[in-house]
Amino acid sequence: MELQDLLIVGAGLTGLSCAHSLSTSGKYLRIQIFEKSNGCGGRMATRRVGESKFDHGAQFIKASKESSKLIDLWQESKVACNFPSENFEAICGQSGMTQLAKIIAAKLNIKYNSKVIRLEKRLPYWLVFLEQGEPLLAEKIILTCPLPQSVQILRQSHIDFDQKLTGIRYHSSIVILAGFDSSLDSEMNYRENLNGDIFSICSQKAKGLSVQADYTIVMQHLWSANHFDKSDDEICWAIEKLLNKLFPKSGVLNLIVKKWRFASPEDTWERLYENVANGLYLAGDAFGGPSLNGALRSSNHLSDHLKSAADPFESEN
Repeated sequence: MELQDLLIVGAGLTGLSCAHSLSTSGKYLRIQIFEKSNGCGGRMATRRVGESKFDHGAQFIKASKESSKLIDLWQESKVACNFPSENFEAICGQSGMTQLAKIIAAKLNIKYNSKVIRLEKRLPYWLVFLEQGEPLLAEKIILTCPLPQSVQILRQSHIDFDQKLTGIRYHSSIVILAGFDSSLDSEMNYRENLNGDIFSICSQKAKGLSVQADYTIVMQHLWSANHFDKSDDEICWAIEKLLNKLFPKSGVLNLIVKKWRFASPEDTWERLYENVANGLYLAGDAFGGPSLNGALRSSNHLSDHLKSAADPFESEN
């Protein structure tokens, strides 16, 4: 049976950055990432629509001590560009946010369309069961998927954990990919809290992803929650009515709906990662904060801990 030094569940930014950092440490030589979807990046998501591209999750990553090493990597790889805002320093991908995720993932061992459903302790290792395929062994495991999904794996594995973790819930989010017949005013390159219904609007043309008047519109949490279970047609009808009122000089050409069930945590855990059992960890934005930098904050602290651990089988509880 195949043995991994470290197995990571989830190829979002937390999982990718953990694997990238630890793979260069020389301590964890066999690192495997399992991702249930067919691509990496999580909220660093880009979609092509005709000749245009839309980032339909995170629009940027802010420059900070958490992101500095990855920003260096992206700049060295010549895929980073400055985000078009005068209010803060951030970068985005020349071809979209997914491009940034793919640069981190390039040298990592990732198995896509692979869903982890259960874990079992087989001293001194962990036995990992997949929805499809043979189980495998791992010395350490990091669950980086949205916390409700990680909790579900723990429950299915009959692993004891702090029940307060179940109290951290996530906001859902509805994102609209909108095409207009003319550009909105220059303030709409990026703007937050436009009104009580729209959280943010971002020009994809200003980011270099489109030559047309294309915008990604993120709806407020309450609006998203009230409309999440409605059909795309119902959501588009409500959005078009709202946009026609806000921007009467720019006609709406097309609307595409994207839904994120686990967009951002409502609360943050008291620690930057959680050591559930010997060799089993939880990490992600529920621990570091509701942003890409929050995900990196959790990832960086856990990576530092694992690099400094004296022995892979040491007692950590």
